[in-house]
Amino acid sequence: MSIKTKLILSNIVLVLIPVLSIFVVDIILAFFILIIFNKDAESFAAYRLITFIIVVIIVNLTLSLMLSRNIIQPVLKLNEHIRLIKKGNLNQEIVIDRHDEIGELAESFESMRVTLKKAREKEQAYFKNRQELMAGMSHDLKTPITSIKGYVKGIEDGVADTPEKLERYTSVIQYSVSRLEHMIDDLFMYSKLDLEETDFKFTKVNLERFLQDIVAEYTLDLAESQQLYFTPDESNNHIVFADREQLYRAMANVIDNAIKYSDPEDTEINITLLEMDDFSVIKIQDNGAGIDEKDINSIFDSFYRADQSRNSSTGGSGLGLSIVKRIIEKHGGEVSVDSKKNEGTTVRFKLKRVNDDE
Repeated sequence: MSIKTKLILSNIVLVLIPVLSIFVVDIILAFFILIIFNKDAESFAAYRLITFIIVVIIVNLTLSLMLSRNIIQPVLKLNEHIRLIKKGNLNQEIVIDRHDEIGELAESFESMRVTLKKAREKEQAYFKNRQELMAGMSHDLKTPITSIKGYVKGIEDGVADTPEKLERYTSVIQYSVSRLEHMIDDLFMYSKLDLEETDFKFTKVNLERFLQDIVAEYTLDLAESQQLYFTPDESNNHIVFADREQLYRAMANVIDNAIKYSDPEDTEINITLLEMDDFSVIKIQDNGAGIDEKDINSIFDSFYRADQSRNSSTGGSGLGLSIVKRIIEKHGGEVSVDSKKNEGTTVRFKLKRVNDDE
């Protein structure tokens, strides 16, 4: 029953009961005072007035107590919850089991509390993530910088006194500079995606031709022991709306990881294009080191690396897969990973397919 209905009924009762009581009291008082006690009319009128006042007071007190219990107390309870929220306590659940306006208001405040709690948890996680990002990036940037300084110092001091040593020193410096460029590029890209400052230029992309181009490009740089295969889906025309540059970055990050964590003497990467309802699925499967089951749910987190030792020979910036996830989600798609330790990893991109004439 709504509060409005309760107030209307209470006003009716407030008028109706005193009126009805006049008739009842008149009969009872007339019988006892005029007949039983044989009093005069003036005594009857006095008793009649006193009784009427008492009835009105009782009715008012009863209605006030009922309204207090049904309206005022729940409002005070709700107000106490609001004060807790104001103080920052978002863990106290608001439970007011009512089916009226106060109940609806309590549900609205409970929904607000849950939303605020989630927002605060997200903010705390974001802040923690930023701290880890800066700490991890500082660590990883320091390694190649230290390497560059050491080898430059060696060249200055004449340690590289033969052409072979000089070539080796410059090669290490070049590799370290390349690592620095890669990490800075990942950090810059991650920041732009995080701040939503990246402009995606969506056009129609034929995924079969797109993947063929990627495989052809990578095949030129792979060793004979490293094989990259592509299996198209000839039964369907896989056209999607995508930003070619960003989708290429996502593919490249996954393929680079597959190469990095596979045996250089026996690397096999299979890219397959599949149809799933109205979606195109790109499957990238490798025979590499695989990922521990405990790490699967964390590999797309910013700056997470399954290699917690941060091995400089294999570890990247830790942002690659996070960037992949953000890029694919910007395309309205999904990313999933299956992996078994020492057996390989499979990454899937799921993208909405469009008609060629759209």
